[in-house]
Amino acid sequence: MVSTHGIVLRDYSDEENTDDLDEENPSDEPDEENTDHSDEENTLDRRDLSFSNMCRLKFLLLDCIKTAFLCNIPYTLKVFGWRYCPMKTLPSADHQRYELVEIDLTRSKIVQLWNGKKFLNKLEHLNLSDCHKLKETPDLSGAPNLKTLDLQRCYKLKTIHPSITHHKKLVELKITNCWSLETLGDKWEMSSLKKLNILEDYFRWCKIFRLPEFGECMKQLSILTVKLGNIMELPSTFGNLVGLTELYLDLGHIGLPKPLGCFLCLKKLSLRQADPDLIISDFPLYHCCSCYCRELEVLPELPSSLRVLDASGCYSLDASDVNDVISKACCGFAESASQDGEDVFEMVIPGKGKDIPAWFEHQEQGNGVSLSFSHNCPSTQTMALSLCFVFDDPNYKMEPSVICCIGKEFINKSLLKVLPWMYSGDMAIVFLNGYYVSNLLGQHNRFHILFPNHTDYNINTPVTRSAARWVCYQGIQDFKKRKAALELRE
Repeated sequence: MVSTHGIVLRDYSDEENTDDLDEENPSDEPDEENTDHSDEENTLDRRDLSFSNMCRLKFLLLDCIKTAFLCNIPYTLKVFGWRYCPMKTLPSADHQRYELVEIDLTRSKIVQLWNGKKFLNKLEHLNLSDCHKLKETPDLSGAPNLKTLDLQRCYKLKTIHPSITHHKKLVELKITNCWSLETLGDKWEMSSLKKLNILEDYFRWCKIFRLPEFGECMKQLSILTVKLGNIMELPSTFGNLVGLTELYLDLGHIGLPKPLGCFLCLKKLSLRQADPDLIISDFPLYHCCSCYCRELEVLPELPSSLRVLDASGCYSLDASDVNDVISKACCGFAESASQDGEDVFEMVIPGKGKDIPAWFEHQEQGNGVSLSFSHNCPSTQTMALSLCFVFDDPNYKMEPSVICCIGKEFINKSLLKVLPWMYSGDMAIVFLNGYYVSNLLGQHNRFHILFPNHTDYNINTPVTRSAARWVCYQGIQDFKKRKAALELRE
């Protein structure tokens, strides 16, 4: 017997040809010629390297080796990786108890991972992404400690084994662009699941028409992303997911169910189809995205905890309502912002063909706006600085940007969450903690956005208009009085 701890075999001959083999083509149906790999074998001889006879072998990586020479998997192996594996199924003994902790078969020709149930008590990570020929997931009841399962871009996957949908230790599950998948099962009961991705990038290829029911045990699910075009309604047990902190829904026709009282931990919410009557003010949201909700005319009441609002593409928003929303958002931010931190609020709304909201007192054409401290608003009472920039250049590709004051970096790109990903016609609004910025500014200031590819920010930039306003303590008190009087009349 041979004693060794790890073996790495790599074929470098096809390295240049394997990087781009799996690019998706949104204009055509998935086709075998585009998702398969060459059957040409490299110079490695066809022979069993007798890995099964090697004692103490813990690590085996066969990277891009396209010769099917493996006769068995050593039972001592802990990490097994074989990208571009040419085999249709892995060789394994029926009653052998394996020590495997991780299996990575990315971009392999696997059709069926193994037959029947295998005893993999220590298996924690299974990566089957880009296995375009995989037709069904294996029976994982013999892998009770599995934590992560990656099924991204398994184009021919048709069924998911029940042992997965009832797994008690699975923490993360990715099901992305599995175009042949027609059902997700009747009910999921995964008590340890924390992160779940179910996505189809091209709705016309999606064959899934309903989501499964969710058991009461799924309270640990924290991050849920669902993008499916044929779902007509959410399951009645959707409210069992009470532990959600991040929810991203793009279902084509429907939004969130009402009421939302069960999602008390929600911090991030992204909806492609937002209900006009949706109430989010009762939740401690930090990030809210309702982009391209074309029927949305009025933005909902915003919670004071909110720091990012993306309403890009919501072209039906009423201009008068936008003024009111900006006022409420800025006042709420000013009162809740930490006095000694770099607190930033970002809002993106449609700006193409619309005027900058009248709420902004100082407005100028182009990339840049000047603003001085008001004599009626001393720096000790300045609670927020608000800035607005309108982007209107269809040929410009947005990039990470920074906001500058008198030519010096004022807000770095690490603080900006949505501005770097804006589109032409969007209006970017930024609120800054007044207590913090008042110590950094002079009496007279000029603000602009700086782009990495432009040495002169005044030439060929996509910013067509800019605006600014100071928000002072007295202004907030006046706004609260007007709001209270309006509510009393109503």
